Amino acid sequence: MSFTDIVKQQLEEEMLKNIEETVKKEVNESLVKVSDNIHEVQTTTHETKTQAPEQRDHESRRNNIILYRVPEGDAPNNEERNKQDVAFCLQLFNMCMQVGIGEEHLVHVFRLGKRPESGDL
Repeated sequence: MSFTDIVKQQLEEEMLKNIEETVKKEVNESLVKVSDNIHEVQTTTHETKTQAPEQRDHESRRNNIILYRVPEGDAPNNEERNKQDVAFCLQLFNMCMQVGIGEEHLVHVFRLGKRPESGDL
């Protein structure tokens, strides 16, 4: 082997080492960026998952209306009292507020709290 061949071989080895180091450096930088992006996506996904139930609850309550001081019906069973409550709501909305709704618009009507005893009415 001649001196030029030895120098040429050493230069090629140096170039390969430099290329390897450069590639490793670039790959590591890319992996760090990808890792950061994955972490950011995971954080966003976690935040979204924690906010989703709250949003669903908020959306389910969006059209709720609470009426206070509605007179208690005197019907003997719950079904009849509920019908009286629906009739009261329809009368309030249509006669007093002139909204123009029908019974099909009332999805669920119920009373909150305990039913008073008959002597408490």
